[in-house]
Amino acid sequence: MNRTDIHRPTEINPEDYSFIECLQFPSASDLIPVRIGMDTYMKFLAEGRVDLTHRSASSCTICGAYYNQGAIFLHHPTNKIITVGWQCAEKMHFSVDFAAEKRKGKSLFERATKRAKRVAGIRNFVSVTAKEVRTALKADHDICEDIRSKVISNPEWFTDGLSPKQEALVLKLWEAANAPKVEEKHVPVPSTDERIQIEGEAVSVKWVEDYYNGGGTQKMTVKVNTPNGSWLCYGSVPTAVEDLERGQTVRFMAKVEQGNKDEHFGFFKRPTKAKIVA
Repeated sequence: MNRTDIHRPTEINPEDYSFIECLQFPSASDLIPVRIGMDTYMKFLAEGRVDLTHRSASSCTICGAYYNQGAIFLHHPTNKIITVGWQCAEKMHFSVDFAAEKRKGKSLFERATKRAKRVAGIRNFVSVTAKEVRTALKADHDICEDIRSKVISNPEWFTDGLSPKQEALVLKLWEAANAPKVEEKHVPVPSTDERIQIEGEAVSVKWVEDYYNGGGTQKMTVKVNTPNGSWLCYGSVPTAVEDLERGQTVRFMAKVEQGNKDEHFGFFKRPTKAKIVA
C-alpha cells in the first residue's frame, strides 16, 4: 500500500519540524513500565493536535516502526505533533542536538524508573507488614526513625518486611513511647547545716567556662532518690571522680543548700570523699 500522508519519508522537509520533548518507553526487559514524555503527548492528544497516522505514541510517524527512544516534534504547516524514533529523526536530519537529548531522555527515564521502583517497593512493604508494626514505626524514637527512613529510601532491602527481631523492637519502642506518663514526685532538699552524704545519679556533667577569670570548672547535677520522691543538687565535680560520666552513680560528702526557686533543687559545696559507685 502506497502512502499518501505528508509525513512519509520522501516528503519530509526537516525545516518544517521543531523538537518538543523526548519520548522513551520501556523495553521488554524493563520490569517497571515507565514512560517519559507521555504527559505532553496526552496534552496534545486532548487538544486534537496529534497526527494519528499510526495511532500509537510508541510508533514512528515517519516509518511506522515501534521504538523505545524518540521524541515529539511539531509540524508547523499543520500545527500538529508527530512522534519519531531517534533513528528516523537523525536520518531525516531534524534540527536537534541528538546526543544531548538522548542523554537527557536516558537520565529522565532512569530517575523515573528509580522512583517507580521505590514506590512499588514501599507498596510491597505495606502489603507484607502488619498494620500495628507500620504504626509502631511512627514512634518518636531514633531507632524507629532510622528504620522508617531506610524503608522509604531503600525498600528493596525489606522485600519480606522487617525481621522478627526488628518488629519486636519497634513494637516495644512504640509501647514505651505511648505508655502513660507517671508524674515524678519531688521532695525538698534536706535542710541542715551539717555535711551530709549524698548519693545519686549524675543526670548532667558538663564543663562550665569562667569568662572573667579564665579557665573553667566541671559541674554536675545529681539526682537523689528517696522513698518519698527525688531532689536535685548542683555543684563542682570533685577531683577524685573527674572521669564521671552522665548516668553514673556518685557518692560524696558535702554541705547542701536549698535554691531560691524550687525547694527540690539545691547547691552543694566543698564535696569530699567522692566515689563512683555504679
